[in-house]
Amino acid sequence: MVLSAASLLAGLFIVVFLGVYLAAEPEVYLAGVRHATPRRYRPTLEACAFSAVHILRSWLFAQMLSMIAVGTLVTQGRAGSSNPLMCASTSCDPYPFDELIGSLVDLGASPHQRLFCA
Repeated sequence: MVLSAASLLAGLFIVVFLGVYLAAEPEVYLAGVRHATPRRYRPTLEACAFSAVHILRSWLFAQMLSMIAVGTLVTQGRAGSSNPLMCASTSCDPYPFDELIGSLVDLGASPHQRLFCA
């Protein structure tokens, strides 16, 4: 168990470190790969690299839009929903401001009344 946890942490560290290290200056590493590639395959390498960059940027943009949409819909659903079934399935309060309004209205009451009166 300890060995698997240690290897997991080591693998995670290596992946994160290499990801950050390679993402810092990708042109340097692409130039190294380009230099190591035979001349007749360099146009293919350039086309593949351009295609990979385009696909990854498109995927990242789509992920960002998806996260924004989900965040917006969840926020609207949780904050403005008065549907108890939706809130029961997402464990939110169907009337989120009742307690705030109730505590503001009951500010003039004594602490004993606020604790024991519904």
